[in-house]
Amino acid sequence: MEPRTTFDRTPNDVGPLNQVKMASGLNLIAGLWLIISPFVLGYTDLNQAMWNSLIVGILVAAMAAARVAMPGHYPWMSWANVALGIWLIASPFIYSYPRDGEGETAMWNEIVMGIIVAGLGLWSASRTHIESDVPHHTPGPPPGGTRATT
Repeated sequence: MEPRTTFDRTPNDVGPLNQVKMASGLNLIAGLWLIISPFVLGYTDLNQAMWNSLIVGILVAAMAAARVAMPGHYPWMSWANVALGIWLIASPFIYSYPRDGEGETAMWNEIVMGIIVAGLGLWSASRTHIESDVPHHTPGPPPGGTRATT
């Protein structure tokens, strides 16, 4: 059998914490998009949609950045991003936009981004505890007897 190279890797070779970093990194990008999307897509005149995108985007990006920096800690932040994703999906209906033919772009942006944020948050949260499920060896007495005390 030939030695494996970096080009021979499979998805199973990526460790759980690297998957947390990957999912959270993508969620960081999604959060940044939410922050700039009202300006790029031109729905700054819809105050509720604009502020919703800005505030949720800041929260998603901040929590995702923390998870990228410390992937083994704070899984609740990924679960919070799942909740924020669900909020993004529901918010156009709660705030009732689009109205009078305006806000359709904002509605679809938030629905699509909500699905993405929730999915990536779920992926990140579900991979956090995989690493800790591996039993850790605790040092015991040396082979052949007990430890000597002096």
